[in-house]
Order: sequence, then C-alpha cells, then structure tokens
Amino acid sequence: ARGVNWLDGLVLTHGDAAHIGGAAALLTDFRPRQLIDAAATDRPPFHRKFLEFVANEKHAFRSCRAGDEFKISQDVTARVLFPPENFQGDRADDQALVIEVLIGGRRRVLLMSDSGEATENWLLQNYPDLRTDLLIKGQHHSGISGTPGLLDCVRPQAIIATSRDFPESER
Repeated sequence: ARGVNWLDGLVLTHGDAAHIGGAAALLTDFRPRQLIDAAATDRPPFHRKFLEFVANEKHAFRSCRAGDEFKISQDVTARVLFPPENFQGDRADDQALVIEVLIGGRRRVLLMSDSGEATENWLLQNYPDLRTDLLIKGQHHSGISGTPGLLDCVRPQAIIATSRDFPESER
C-alpha cells in the first residue's frame, strides 16, 4: 500500500514456523537481494522445507555464524555474534542469530531474537563489550531472557521487547 515492492535483504534469525512462516511468500513477492540465515546444524522440519524452496527458486542465500559480517548499506554493517561454528542447540530458539548492527562505525543495535539465558551467558563470556544503544529481543521459550547480567553489560538506551499481550511463556 505504501509502494514498497522490493527489499534489500531478509535476515532469518531462526527457523521455527512462528518466525519464518511467511518468508517464502515474502521472497516471491519482494525478491530481496540478500537472504541471511543462521548456520545452525540442526534445523526444524519447517526450516528445512523453506531451504528447499530457496534452493529450487535459486534465491541468493548466505549462511552466517559468529564472526561473519555483511553490509546492509554504505554506512551500516552487521556482525554476527552468535551462534559459533558447529554449534548445536536443543531448539531453534537456542540457535538464533544474534546480530550487532554498526551504524557509521559508532551507534549500535543488538538484535537478539528469542535468545535465552544460555546464549546470553555465552555472549557475556565471549564479548566483554556489548554496550549498545538499542536492544531488540523476543522472549525465549523457557521464559528466561534479558538477564540482569546481560542488561548490565549491554546498558541500552532503549529496549524493544515482545509485547505482554503474547502468551505468558513468550512475554
């Protein structure tokens, strides 16, 4: 309705159906130039089916892990902080991409998706400086995320979080 008919890119944080259920239609309708996905080794069935669709439709695809970077625009770079290479988690939420966005080399956004306590602890052990201006996070299936240790390290000026109108386990 607003005239948007293409996207520069699409980032899939993790592959459960609640997060990528509409991705195939979005790829067909908006043909993003970049498709970024987590380099998880254990993928839910819906995610595997989606990746088959991506391959059959010959969409450009990049699988990312900790340490990888990609350009969003001339002044905006994304750096993948999690998951590390060969990481295996019990659930899709435990394998979600965590991305740090650098804007002009200074201002930062930390996109955590539905990462939980185990991911937060791993980040704290591996990245002593996670300070950011904006933290964007969902709620892990366990109900434990946004731990005091992470918030003390990140010290965001603002947080965008899952709505309290979600089911209690996802708030």
